[in-house]
Amino acid sequence: MPNSLAAEEVLTQQVVGVQQFDGARGRCVSMPDDLYTDVRAAARAILHTTAAAIDWPRLLQGAAMRHDVLHPDQEQHPDRPALSEGVCGSCLKHALLSETGNEGSPYHWQQTPDSPTDGHEGVDWPAVVAQGVRHRRDTESPAYCQWCGKQPSEHLTVVRGPGTTICSDCVDLARAVIDSDGDTRRPDVPDHIAPLS
Repeated sequence: MPNSLAAEEVLTQQVVGVQQFDGARGRCVSMPDDLYTDVRAAARAILHTTAAAIDWPRLLQGAAMRHDVLHPDQEQHPDRPALSEGVCGSCLKHALLSETGNEGSPYHWQQTPDSPTDGHEGVDWPAVVAQGVRHRRDTESPAYCQWCGKQPSEHLTVVRGPGTTICSDCVDLARAVIDSDGDTRRPDVPDHIAPLS
């Protein structure tokens, strides 16, 4: 199985568990097949995002350094070509998972030949992600006024700014507060609006 499909499968199973399939139709039958397909697509997106974030030359350098330090005389597997000066899969794995930032240092691999893997096995990352998604901020500001909650209309304009949106009514209200020299006792200024002091 190609590495990308194997990774998708592992990620998908960690999210939804092992499911049952109708082999004849190739469809998931223990949960909605469309949802299973969406989870699988999300796993693929995670894989692609991760692959794009990796500094591959640095990873190869770290793996080659680890290989030279730990087993420089190891023969290559006869069925698989060398990746880079004989770097093996184990060295690639540990270079990828290293959290020290100095993977290319021979001293690092002499002192810590294996990347730490403890502390990650018991983490139910799908549940943690599900909790975190509730607090996610959209990359774009919402299409409503974050000051009063009004939606844009033909009589109301909502303007996007860095990290916020505001409608024309709230801009007019802010202008009234500024023009009043901070006097929020005017009848047209709501009690909860006041300039910062």
